[in-house]
Amino acid sequence: MEINSLLTTVELDAIHTDNDLFSTPGDKIHYSDSSEPVLLENYLTLKDDINSADDLFLSQDSLVVELDDISRNSASVNNNQGTDPITGESIEPRSINNSDNSIKTATNLGEISSEKLIKKEKIGFKEGGKRDKYDYYSFTLPEDTEVSMTLDQLEKNANLHLFDEDSKTLLEKSTRKGKKTENITEYLDRGTYYLRVSNVGQAQTSYRLNLESIPDDNTIDGANDLGKLSNKKLTAKEKIGFKEGSKQDKYDYYSFTLPEDTEVSITLDKLEKNANLHLFDEDNKTVLERSTRKGKKTENITEYLDRGTYYLRVSNVGQAQTSYRLNLESIPDDNTIDGANDLGKLSNKKLT
Repeated sequence: MEINSLLTTVELDAIHTDNDLFSTPGDKIHYSDSSEPVLLENYLTLKDDINSADDLFLSQDSLVVELDDISRNSASVNNNQGTDPITGESIEPRSINNSDNSIKTATNLGEISSEKLIKKEKIGFKEGGKRDKYDYYSFTLPEDTEVSMTLDQLEKNANLHLFDEDSKTLLEKSTRKGKKTENITEYLDRGTYYLRVSNVGQAQTSYRLNLESIPDDNTIDGANDLGKLSNKKLTAKEKIGFKEGSKQDKYDYYSFTLPEDTEVSITLDKLEKNANLHLFDEDNKTVLERSTRKGKKTENITEYLDRGTYYLRVSNVGQAQTSYRLNLESIPDDNTIDGANDLGKLSNKKLT
């Protein structure tokens, strides 16, 4: 309840301070707790009273309060930033609008790095008589990276929009029907970006917003882990040479692990343009083997490798843009009975 509206027409002799004016330690208004005529002391200006045209106008008929932003919840005066002459404490102006309903007041999620950032909120409910239809968030990227933004744990329909750092240009949106998870995955340049969560129609729902950067497979440190290579073939389908953000994707790195010493066949096929294949040792620096055939011919590396982790690099040649398939398989060791070479069925023909 605002004191401004409460005291504009209250008779001086009828003020009950225990109901109409109240104070907590540190407040700038002091009073005597009685129903007698009230003396207001202004602790900020060090005057005995504020019954003047500058501070507070008092008349026998009415009390006119000219103080700003006194609320029943805080019982404090919103002063300009400065120092309290009594306590010596710094006075900070109280923020009136904490709403994230506009892009100018977006909640800052901070810098997105390798750790996932999670925000839980709700949308579509009433706030102060108005329906909360939009929640805006800002986040910053310290470097160019691919970012995954997910809106999940929905009870009703809600949408997700991504805006450029100018806060106006819509880069991408996810508007699936019902309470399905919304996702935007986008390669973004370094800078600040904005997200908008919005309800659909009159929908009211809680939600969880997840943001995380995706390791860049253009470097060996961000290599895609294909996992453990055993009896089953490992396959990856991707493309190379296309633009990601403002840069051309020239390298895709992969890692794989061998649980034991074995011979491995690595094939790069289904090429539309020229691409090459390189195999690196587990120190991720030493090139063990390469396949650099011309044109769109299949590339292959077959190598006997010790147990451990190894790295592969797929690269385009020149400005070539192509999709590809990468296949890895272990070749059974014929030095053991389990890896014996099958010569087939022996009949009338000699097996050689």
